[in-house]
Amino acid sequence: MVWLNDYSLYGDGEELIGKWFKRTGKRDEIFLSTKFGFIRGSPTFEVDSSAGYCKSACAESLRRLDIDSIDLCKTRF
Repeated sequence: MVWLNDYSLYGDGEELIGKWFKRTGKRDEIFLSTKFGFIRGSPTFEVDSSAGYCKSACAESLRRLDIDSIDLCKTRF
């Protein structure tokens, strides 16, 4: 099993991974995890681990990755 771990704060990592999935067709071969918690764009690194922020952060990750599912979404703070 190959496990990719990403975080929305890692710059354009999610976009690059999404493009790689499209180019190679290997999404089904990868266990994909991502993290949320630090509010993206916050100059003071504010943390939000609420259910609402989890839902919106995961939705944004799915959009940036251009895929339908993430195998594991975990909080990071």
